[in-house]
Amino acid sequence: MRVGSIVPACASLLAVLACGGSATSPQTGTAGGSPPSPQTGPAVASSATITQYQDLTASVQSAAVSYGTTIAGPTMTLGGCAAVHDAYDAQVRPWISQMAQMSGSMDAFMDAHSGYTYADMACVANAMLQELDAHRLVACTFSTLGGDQTEAARHVGVMTSFASHAYDRCGQMMGGQYTWAPPAPVCGGTSGGTPTDPVALGQRIFDTGIGTDGQPIVRNGSYGMMMSSGCASCHGYDGLGRTMMMFTTPNITYGNLTDPSGMLDPDGSRGPTYTDDLIRRAVTQGLDVDGSALSTIMPRWQLGDLDWADLLLFLKTLPAAPSAGGGPPPPSAGSGTIAGTVFMGGMQSGAIAAYAVDGGTMGPLLGTSPVAASGTFSIPVAGYAGAVVLRMTGGTFVDEATGTTMAMLPSDVVTSSVPSFAGGSAMTGVQVTPLTSMAQARAQYMAGGMTAANIAAANTAVGNYFDVGDILMTAPMNPAVAGAGAAADLSAKNYGMTIAAISQYARTVGMTSSSSIFTAMMRDASDGVMNGVMGSTPISMSGMGGGMMGGGGMMGGYTMQVSAGTSGLATAMTTFVGSPRNASGVSIADMQPLVDKLKASSGAIQ
Repeated sequence: MRVGSIVPACASLLAVLACGGSATSPQTGTAGGSPPSPQTGPAVASSATITQYQDLTASVQSAAVSYGTTIAGPTMTLGGCAAVHDAYDAQVRPWISQMAQMSGSMDAFMDAHSGYTYADMACVANAMLQELDAHRLVACTFSTLGGDQTEAARHVGVMTSFASHAYDRCGQMMGGQYTWAPPAPVCGGTSGGTPTDPVALGQRIFDTGIGTDGQPIVRNGSYGMMMSSGCASCHGYDGLGRTMMMFTTPNITYGNLTDPSGMLDPDGSRGPTYTDDLIRRAVTQGLDVDGSALSTIMPRWQLGDLDWADLLLFLKTLPAAPSAGGGPPPPSAGSGTIAGTVFMGGMQSGAIAAYAVDGGTMGPLLGTSPVAASGTFSIPVAGYAGAVVLRMTGGTFVDEATGTTMAMLPSDVVTSSVPSFAGGSAMTGVQVTPLTSMAQARAQYMAGGMTAANIAAANTAVGNYFDVGDILMTAPMNPAVAGAGAAADLSAKNYGMTIAAISQYARTVGMTSSSSIFTAMMRDASDGVMNGVMGSTPISMSGMGGGMMGGGGMMGGYTMQVSAGTSGLATAMTTFVGSPRNASGVSIADMQPLVDKLKASSGAIQ
């Protein structure tokens, strides 16, 4: 991690790249906490301005989703990628720049309605511009189409998350009650929902600088560029390093840092070889292998043991270099594949990875694959036999309750655990769904972690809970397909309707992204009881809109209801089955046994 060799940059230039706060920051208030006077800053936004701003955020989100879908499409080529990106950038950049110009008046509106500690519209707009700039540096520069698609999916997830937050803010302003949700994490707020698996927690630290407790990790030093985000802002979301305006950052993937030949530096020379302890020292104390100080551009992160363990685990999942060729590397002779389908509503894009299981936890990365528009994937797995975890991120999908295309939030994942993979085999038909995610989380938190026995037991228990049977190999019925129920057995019907019910529940409680309710259900299942808590900790809910929920509303500070996974799902299932979105032909009479079971359930998964 020889950041000390990079060219020092002008402090004032780097400082302007950091995400700012509101135009009338709470820090400018009096010592007693009085709000700053909005008359000293920009004019307070009118209702027409708020409506215009909300329209801009909706346009940005729609354009980002369309961009991701196009890049992930079956006709996309390496040569055509750049033109698609440039058209997208040219479309959304003026909109976001307009948002940035209007954001001062939006923050002033919040200031004028006791929201001065939450005002973050200028910060979010600036963060969107920075993300657009960061993506432009690397978009369509990978040696493989799969790499370009993964980066595009990541970018779409980030942009839609920002746009959703800004859209919800507008809803809070127009709601009239002025109860404000927390600021965006990039602006110093708490994360909306905590990922369940250590790799996801590590990725959140790497991408955003948000720790396990949902708070920004304290860091010292730096001129400001990384002071409001994570490692990815300089080193890239793949960790491979970036050529920035004033300097080049090194490849900090685990494989490169620990290379026995010495880590490869940006200038092509070989540096020292790091150990786990030396990597931690470099990150937390800013010291090179020989004890010399790294560049002051790099912050010194105050990482606790848990945050460090999660971050290190994520670093180990990053390939040390992009693979060559025109797509995911083909299986080598004698290697195998794991193929199947992701379903949380009809999938349109995403990236999925397979990980070995080592000592009951997620281990080395085995292979990756884009998720096709049909939801299918095929991951090459060479030289490995044993339990496997599949992890999908950055996807776009058709929400079952609303029929709208949604993008997964950056903190959301969909997972599946395979108890046994025979080395060199071609395993097909594997399902990756919200139910397999619940089972994977359950196995992870069982004594001994993700052993083959625990994975099999957790898969069986979640299947029993929803009367599905084999959640790993049974394909869910898609309720959006006309007449789908006629060809589906009871397990497939229950499977598909359960996922639809979770989506319907998200709509009922006012969530703007059903991927967040899938993550919340995953956390709820981890301790073996669906009761709205993970152990003894209430489960926070992300993606809350400004509709019936208001700014805190029924959920009581955006925490999961204790009945969400029992009677809540029963009611949501009844609602969905009777709605126009159910085109399958399955009736409430077909689903009544499962509805009654959920309504009477204690929440125990067994």
